[in-house]
Amino acid sequence: MSRMGIIIAASVAFVSMLMGITLFTTLTGSSLYSSISTYAMCGGPDGVGGLPIVSAPNGKLLDPLKGAGTKTSPFGPRTNPITGQQEGHLGQDFAAPLGTPIYAAAAGTVVKSGPATGFGEWIVLDHQINGQKISTVYGHMYADGLLVKIGDVVTAGQHIANVGSNGQATGPHLHFEVWVGGRLTGGKAVDPVPWIGTGTQAADVSDVSTPAPPADSEPAGQSNAQWLPQLMPSPPSGRQNTLTPTKDQMDNVKTIVGVGKGMSVPPRGWVIAVATAIQESSLHNTDQGDAAGPDSRGLFQQRDSWGPLSERMDPAGASGLFYRALEKVPGWQSLPLTVAAQTVQRSAFPDYYAKWEQAAVNLVLAAIGVAPISGQGGGGLDTSCIGVDNVNGPAGGSDIGNKVAAAAQRWIGTPYIWAGGDAHGPTAGDGSGHGVVGFDCSGLALYAWAQVGVTLEHRATLQYNVGQKVPRGQEQPGDLVFFHSAGDTPGFMHHVGVYIGNGKMVEAPDVGLTVRISSHVLDSSEYAGAARFTPTAA
Repeated sequence: MSRMGIIIAASVAFVSMLMGITLFTTLTGSSLYSSISTYAMCGGPDGVGGLPIVSAPNGKLLDPLKGAGTKTSPFGPRTNPITGQQEGHLGQDFAAPLGTPIYAAAAGTVVKSGPATGFGEWIVLDHQINGQKISTVYGHMYADGLLVKIGDVVTAGQHIANVGSNGQATGPHLHFEVWVGGRLTGGKAVDPVPWIGTGTQAADVSDVSTPAPPADSEPAGQSNAQWLPQLMPSPPSGRQNTLTPTKDQMDNVKTIVGVGKGMSVPPRGWVIAVATAIQESSLHNTDQGDAAGPDSRGLFQQRDSWGPLSERMDPAGASGLFYRALEKVPGWQSLPLTVAAQTVQRSAFPDYYAKWEQAAVNLVLAAIGVAPISGQGGGGLDTSCIGVDNVNGPAGGSDIGNKVAAAAQRWIGTPYIWAGGDAHGPTAGDGSGHGVVGFDCSGLALYAWAQVGVTLEHRATLQYNVGQKVPRGQEQPGDLVFFHSAGDTPGFMHHVGVYIGNGKMVEAPDVGLTVRISSHVLDSSEYAGAARFTPTAA
């Protein structure tokens, strides 16, 4: 599906919702709608959609969507649609298509604009109405959908934000609150509906008085403990890797989660999708494949058989393709993550998804505005890496081998970049680092040996095949050490490092990590052997 096709689908979904059918758009994510929304300058007027700027006199508020929204979840007690917990809902929800303009309900000052637990992003405006301090609150926007900053003075009807589906949301909507006495100064939340006019008309609320919900019904930020049973019903299998995302990667996570919400995929599916995208593309929208799948593209490295290139290269479209395939897997919610992902992807490396489960859970939690978890597997490494040292191992061995080992150690701390590295040093590789240069494991190995005149291919398996095999127990600094797991195809080496002695190697380990020294590598159950090379000039 093209991006325009997704926009049309979102519009159809919204019309269906107006007819009483509960549908949600599959278009979400700041990286998508930012390119099609019209933004006003901060503090400036905006007449988007041909609607005039309307000033609200004292005692009146404007409809923050100017008639473009539909009331859904009301003010008062309710069951949280995501967590299932009872809570006091402090505002009124208005469903609207992603990117719908949000307008200031009255003239005032921006006192909050940014991240907020549960909301993803929010805006709080303070107003003086009939001599009383009133706050209006606008929630669930994306960061690039906030058009005002703290301290800005806004006019009634000014375009201040765009509708999102951020934080704890089941679809695109505006959560709108009214607080008598101020949201940040101990005021009370009241039902916003009597305060809101129709369309561009303001309601007279001079005499409106509505009770606030009991103080103890105000929802605190949802905890990760409440989410964990839905995201990760049982502990992850094996050692777990960590990932600190870039803004681009986090935007893609938000898109994956947002599409899952829009398709009513259970939260466990969001985790499976994010873990799959980490393994397949490092969460970058990659416009290239690999030797096993030269036609693979996008976040999920989907091949031509999945659908049109335009859909596979659209993060929202690719996410939709993944979710539709996942939902066809019988009993997918009860399967181990790596089994569910492998059933969808049919990868040559079926066990590789498992190591990203906890990282995926934390990225999903970040996308919905909840604190991360810690525990089993956090900070773990690839199974071929038994331990990590921060000091260089002793050399010993031949002069050539010591030069190779020293060349590799020169780049400790350099980022891992898929396909990164050549004979001259770190490179941008496949471009997934967006300008950041680095190495992958075989790129570091070929660089180290290039410093003594040996030219190697940029594939661990090919490097192993052409090298002189070293008997176990006779490894020396400079040798390349290779790793093969039971799930690999025969003869395939999934990892390589540069041996530096005493059971240690220098390696470019995996996505989100940096070049480092790992220890006890010869004791790994995946250690397949070492290879040595002879410079042509020697």
